[in-house]
Amino acid sequence: MNKRILSAFTAACVTVTALGALTSAAAFNGISPEAGKTAIAESYNFYLHGQYGGNGFWGDEYTVSVTEDGTYTITTDVAGETNEEDMLLFLDSDVNVFDFSEDGGNGVEQGNIKITVDSVKVDGEEVAYTPSENAVTTNDDGSSLRVNLVNRYASPVVQDIDPNITVEESISVTFTIKGIFGDVNAGEDPGTDPGTEPGETEGFNFFLHGQYGGNGFWNDEVAVNVTADGTYTLTANYAGETNEEDMLLFLDSDVNVFSFSEDGGNGIEQGNIKISIDSVKIDGEEVAYTPSETAVTTNDDGSSLRVNIVNRYADPVVQDIDPNVAISENLEVTFTIEGFFGSASSLGDVNFDGKVDASDASETLSEYARLSTGKEAQFNADQMAVGDIDKNGAIDASDASAILSYYAYLSTGGTLSFEERLAGEAV
Repeated sequence: MNKRILSAFTAACVTVTALGALTSAAAFNGISPEAGKTAIAESYNFYLHGQYGGNGFWGDEYTVSVTEDGTYTITTDVAGETNEEDMLLFLDSDVNVFDFSEDGGNGVEQGNIKITVDSVKVDGEEVAYTPSENAVTTNDDGSSLRVNLVNRYASPVVQDIDPNITVEESISVTFTIKGIFGDVNAGEDPGTDPGTEPGETEGFNFFLHGQYGGNGFWNDEVAVNVTADGTYTLTANYAGETNEEDMLLFLDSDVNVFSFSEDGGNGIEQGNIKISIDSVKIDGEEVAYTPSETAVTTNDDGSSLRVNIVNRYADPVVQDIDPNVAISENLEVTFTIEGFFGSASSLGDVNFDGKVDASDASETLSEYARLSTGKEAQFNADQMAVGDIDKNGAIDASDASAILSYYAYLSTGGTLSFEERLAGEAV
């Protein structure tokens, strides 16, 4: 290669690599849940705050002191008849969510601490509770952990229990807290353990969660256990007529996205694992499905893989199928996963960031330079597999040139895969 061309190529790649690193850092500022700080205080206080039936309780009347991870219950002894214009109910605390992060981030969003409401009882009888996307948040100080149960001032409004009720004796809220005094994933399946290497677990569980036509399915009613990369189908056998004000539909899982990264990052963001919805069918007939940019994400715990299909609480709102439908028998979702039990990297994507660009060419050229001067290789087996473009068993300048050429093709609107592009050139 001409020295002048090589010098310009290297400088350009270094520049693009630096810009890519800055963009990546700005796009995702997450860490592995096991890296978070734990218990800087000997105990934390949780409070039931709110009002109903003309009675307000905003102090420490109903509180519990938490000294270890576990399950707790707080009970009010306030009676009254209430409605959505009157009722407010929060589970507040003095837990500073920013104390549970190594980088100053939000420990809940990073999955370092978790809180779930297990049940709500009115006069000793359990009532329906459906957690909203924005239920777990912080209170007005912007740092203290809060769970909204009924909050008309939240955006969007939270009504996770029916506020139109009569309370004769009490309201009890039972909740579970993890990660404050120990491992946030203690007691969970191996598939959610950040220490589990990809493919070492016996399987991961995927769930179809949501509601439509008055039917809610939020547990493991519609689930599949996956033990290999491939294509799977989940079917919700519920009928009903629904619309955009009613329908919610997610493909959830117990896959911890931070388990699929060597640097504690998000395995989806880094391209190490991939998930795609292949089709959605209603009563056996395929319906139009267009994936949003924000479809693949994590659920409320900040670490478990989720695909939004219809989610009015997402920002921006996700409506990847038409929510205004009548379902006579069932709804079926077919999806494909890659990288959970093997490599999900695309040809040429040697830095596993989910795209092929000049930084991949630069890293490939740097690897060739190391090898050419007798230095030890830095590429692992997966990088070697996707970086050896001509499949001659070695990383060399021709591989870097091919990657840069493919990047240039993509930059001018090309849509073929790298393999398709190479096959066309060979004809």
